[in-house]
Amino acid sequence: MKKNRMIAMLAAALCGTAVVTASLPVTAADGYYVLDRDVHKAYYSTQPLNEELQSIINGLRQCMTLNEIEGSVWIYSKDGAKTVAAVCEDTADWHTIQTYVQEAELNEDLIIYDAVTHNASDTQYTTVAYDWPYYDDFNALMDKANCLFEGTVRSIHFENCNIGSQTTMLCTFYEIEVQKRYCDTVSNVVMLRVEGGIQDAYLTEQLALTDQIPLVVGMPVLKVGDKRLFALYQAEDVDFASLLNPVQSIYQTGDSAALHRGISPAELLPDTVASYRVLDRDKHISYVTDAPLPDEVCTVKDQVNDLMKRNKLPGSVWIYIKDGEMSVAAVCKNTSDWEILQAQVEQYGMPESEVPVIYDAIAYTCGDLNSDGTTNASDAANVLIAAANMGAGKDSGLTDAQFQAADFNFDGIVNASDAALILQQAAENGAKPME
Repeated sequence: MKKNRMIAMLAAALCGTAVVTASLPVTAADGYYVLDRDVHKAYYSTQPLNEELQSIINGLRQCMTLNEIEGSVWIYSKDGAKTVAAVCEDTADWHTIQTYVQEAELNEDLIIYDAVTHNASDTQYTTVAYDWPYYDDFNALMDKANCLFEGTVRSIHFENCNIGSQTTMLCTFYEIEVQKRYCDTVSNVVMLRVEGGIQDAYLTEQLALTDQIPLVVGMPVLKVGDKRLFALYQAEDVDFASLLNPVQSIYQTGDSAALHRGISPAELLPDTVASYRVLDRDKHISYVTDAPLPDEVCTVKDQVNDLMKRNKLPGSVWIYIKDGEMSVAAVCKNTSDWEILQAQVEQYGMPESEVPVIYDAIAYTCGDLNSDGTTNASDAANVLIAAANMGAGKDSGLTDAQFQAADFNFDGIVNASDAALILQQAAENGAKPME
């Protein structure tokens, strides 16, 4: 051999320690894995290579396939120069490859070898916990999110990034192809950066950059091909977006029942999700439904909902039924909000004479039915009484504001489940039980 160089595959060169890697299937795919030491980045690429490097990759893959060698072929980049790394399970395997290289008269100066052992159970992880901000309603979330879209994950790679002024951490990058955008600032492709790595997957790429993989508590993990609804934040001076928190930034599309701290995809995408809330005073019930509405009612509902979102007015839009007649109810948190909305409705000339728009200004805290400033067992008792009344076909006895305060889990129904959650909240708040 003209050159017999060994790198302790991709991490030893970076961190000076022995590495544990996951073997990758040998395929004839057009893409290839890259370890770029200049930018401390490991990723999968489909960018065209020069003819010589591509020929070497194809030859090494063919040799590994024919000889049933477990391993993978990488591009190794350092100081701007590229070489091909043949990564195998043991020394005998890469000796076989060396023989092939000599017989095929490949350029040995462009080939490096590594013999590694695979034992995923020995992979070392560190756990990291963050104190994330949470958002109690749609408007609070949208005040922060500036990158709202539906998209599909197309690729995943890893980089060591500066987190804060002095901390460097392994991060996961998801390349997301955008299918539907709901903000003007969203481009065709969004790069999402997530702090930490992924457990028991992509070990080769991650251990190329660090000897211990950090795992952030509660961080969601995506796979290539996953389609999601994303509510992210992207600063002007960076080329990637970030999560607002682990549970309110990524949603299953179309899953209107999957609430995340009171925020659902139905609220994020009012134009694409048909479900809505109904308060039926004739039947003494409240519920969520996606049943078709008369065209004129649906038009007014959507217009009012759009005006509330556009003016960032905290509240919700309901269908209100009384004496068999439907109205669109705009429920806001205070009088000034619905006065703004009422002026907007009049300005846009909405057909109030055909479908009435009614307004309600409420100031309630979820769970606090009696407005005493505390969520406690007294509120839970009132919920149970109201649920029992409705179960007997009677009026709940609650005002509209109390009904919304009682609907603790935001499912449009007031029942024993809400009472149980209120008691749980009371315990967490350290509230005293009802005398």
